[in-house]
Amino acid sequence: MLKVVSGTFHPGLELAFLGRIKEIKKDPLASVAVVAPSSRLVERLQWVLAADGGSYLNIHFHTFASLAEMVVDAHAPLSKSILSDPLFFDTLVKQIVKDDKPFEAFSDMAVPDGFPPAVRGTLRDLLDAGIHQENVDELIQEGFVGTDVDLGSLRSLLNLHRLYLRRIDKLDVLPRSELLKQAIKLAPTSAALAKYQEILYYGFYDLTGLQADFFQAVAKHFPSRFFFPYVHDHPAYSFAKNFRDVFVQPVMQDEIICPTDKSSNLLRILNISGIRDEAWFIANEIRRLHDEEGIEFLEMGVVARTKDRLGFVIQEAFQDRGIPFKTTHHPSLLMFPETQEALKTLQAHHLPEEFLSWEKAIQLAGERLASFSNPLKESVASLAPFEQIVKHVTWDNFIETLRDRWSRMERRDPSSAEAGVSLLYAEAARGLPFKALFLIGLEEKVFPRIVREDPFLRDDAREALNGIGYKISKKMTALEEEKLLFELLVSAASERLYLLYQRSNDEGGVVGASPFLRAFAEERGVNLDEEVVSLPRPLMAKIKSANPATLGFSDVMVGLLAAHQQAEALQLAQGVGRDEGNLERGLRLQKSIHSFNELGVYDGLIGKRSAAEVFHQGKISATALETYGQCGFKYFASRLLGLAPLEKEGDEEQLAADIRGQLVHRFVEAFFRQVTKEGQSPPPTQFPREKFNTLFDTMVTLTPPDGTQVPLVLWQATREGLKSVLSVFLENEINFLRSQKITPVFFEVEVEGRLPAPLDGIVWTGKIDRIDETPEGAEILDYKSGRPFKTKTVSTLAKNGEKLQAPLYLLLAGQFLEKMGRKAKSLSFRYEFVDYLGESRVMSSDEWAIHSQSIQTTIRDMVDSARQGNFVMKPGWYCDYCEVVRVCRKNHGISVYRSEQGVAK
Repeated sequence: MLKVVSGTFHPGLELAFLGRIKEIKKDPLASVAVVAPSSRLVERLQWVLAADGGSYLNIHFHTFASLAEMVVDAHAPLSKSILSDPLFFDTLVKQIVKDDKPFEAFSDMAVPDGFPPAVRGTLRDLLDAGIHQENVDELIQEGFVGTDVDLGSLRSLLNLHRLYLRRIDKLDVLPRSELLKQAIKLAPTSAALAKYQEILYYGFYDLTGLQADFFQAVAKHFPSRFFFPYVHDHPAYSFAKNFRDVFVQPVMQDEIICPTDKSSNLLRILNISGIRDEAWFIANEIRRLHDEEGIEFLEMGVVARTKDRLGFVIQEAFQDRGIPFKTTHHPSLLMFPETQEALKTLQAHHLPEEFLSWEKAIQLAGERLASFSNPLKESVASLAPFEQIVKHVTWDNFIETLRDRWSRMERRDPSSAEAGVSLLYAEAARGLPFKALFLIGLEEKVFPRIVREDPFLRDDAREALNGIGYKISKKMTALEEEKLLFELLVSAASERLYLLYQRSNDEGGVVGASPFLRAFAEERGVNLDEEVVSLPRPLMAKIKSANPATLGFSDVMVGLLAAHQQAEALQLAQGVGRDEGNLERGLRLQKSIHSFNELGVYDGLIGKRSAAEVFHQGKISATALETYGQCGFKYFASRLLGLAPLEKEGDEEQLAADIRGQLVHRFVEAFFRQVTKEGQSPPPTQFPREKFNTLFDTMVTLTPPDGTQVPLVLWQATREGLKSVLSVFLENEINFLRSQKITPVFFEVEVEGRLPAPLDGIVWTGKIDRIDETPEGAEILDYKSGRPFKTKTVSTLAKNGEKLQAPLYLLLAGQFLEKMGRKAKSLSFRYEFVDYLGESRVMSSDEWAIHSQSIQTTIRDMVDSARQGNFVMKPGWYCDYCEVVRVCRKNHGISVYRSEQGVAK
């Protein structure tokens, strides 16, 4: 009973939809259901009818979820309420993995934070495919998917799925998938559906397994019409064709093909340098389109493949020019200072009880957050259902769960305007028309996004499941969906289409254009290397090229200040209600920074400070002092001010060096503790490979560590590489220790104490990786997972203030050993580089005796310099790895000149 109307969204499907509604509503009382894939597309269809001006009563708009809910509620209420809370079900998965250990990798370790959401996406796919408790056992069979699939991992996944379904059955709530399952059963005889003269489906080209079953169940038994975004024989619609062949064709009785109009929009392709330039151009051009060409703000849109491109930068540019906007991108509640303060308030209260009931924890948290805003307080109560997962919780775990809740909550922008420009990520823009559309972020690895297989259920396994009757989509077809999405977006602009890509990012790194953009330009006969407009990077060049009427307040201020019209700038700030006092103070600061005078407070000379102000709790570590010696500003910004990036930068496909270093340190420590029986026995005569393998598999698991975004496949390759490196290093180390008759005796020793002059009056602290007992005395060892120092003489590095662990650890280890009753006749220090055999750096006891006094004098001078408040920047090779480089003036020539000419002595 299904008729299909296929064509492009605009104008074909919209006109066909409006025409069908008019035909049905010749009977004013006829009832119609309209089902669209998103609330945004529902709003668009409602606007189409409202703009037509007709009288359209008794039309009921639904999404798939709301239509299923109507069918179920009309029959009989479900026995349990539906709970739509991803955090709840992620936590349930985490608890199952912890309690039942279906994955061997987590048998002896905590479950990483990113694991539950990732694997639950796969569990949803299994549920939607119709794999339920009664048929899981049938699937856990050898050979069901052939030899090309990792059966061990698949078996673990199916076992987890079975455990997950059993736990859900015991809950007092149901997941949303249960609603669709019930609706599928009730649909053929539903009186609620029978009341409609016709059910109109609009705009979707993909469904989950359960949604597809529901769609077919309705279409088989009730008059239905499907307005399908599909163009026959068009290569961009191959993803929709597969959907048509699998899900639509079996229930289709007839098809109407809408005529396809060739897009006639005016095209501009631009490249820019960084997202600030991107926002600057878009805001100026939207202002011009509105003021000069009369295009209403609500008729324009900015669409990005990822939500982050629609954040603060572009919103600030719009506000600067008085452009109203509405957005789908809202920052996480966790990003705001009030939320961080709320977490600190909760963490400050240490409870004596080891475990609390969820009810008690919610009550205590509510009391302690009484003075905070409503979103924070109200979200605490939303954790009440979690007692169904586990009855009791520690206070720390409760806070962590609440933190996760806040990280998933959005704080909506009160300045959002319904009649404003739409800021949309790509999926939310599907099916929406615009007079002017800015499609941004058309770069490699952004649009199309990087498509990866599901690490828990690969496409060959999904194909095998499809072959035995389960409807489950393959992940690698997502590239075809990306092509369709791009086609739908570039076809959505009726008058103006702007395609933007970065030629370089905000840091100046080269960025490549998207292959989709290149193909599109070639089809239109546009040469990206010759005909594309390049927006100039310097701000003044952009301002000079722009229409003055479109400039924002910030642009005008920059122009006035560049023309040395400070009085006019202050007058403008006062006239538009800005704080001219702040501007005046800023101008004084600018004058000071741009002078060639001596170093001052803005260069880091902040005046004499106490040890407690300069060093954490008045204690100094070798690492902290090395940071100070490297660059005073780096130390000041990171250690005194506590500044750090909101997010770690770097390639998500690389394992961060600090995380790798932590893994290496933990493993090497555990290995030597085990083979020396906590320092009580000498190392074995041969490398204990079996013990090594067992310990490695326990400590370095098959899934990436917490805090990393490394894909599973890449992590497993990295893991094997790390295993090889550690195996070679430790075998070499065992052989060296035996040959030299050295025994490791202390591991990860925390040392703290006062030292004699010239290092007196200060508390020194540190953590020594290992202390070995040698025939001559003792040796202090420090593992390094980076490259060896270019300078091989450790005393030279210490006298330059570059590497201070050797001298300070020698002094502190001497005190420690004396307290332990093991006073050593001689002490030496060894840096050992895990990845570079034979490249150790040693400070022998003789070398230390010769250079001890001069090294200690250097250290004292560094401490005194810091106490005098000297935190002048010192740019160098390390700037590329500095976490506070973005707030440093290392690229400001005059500031660099002052720091080089007048560093305080």
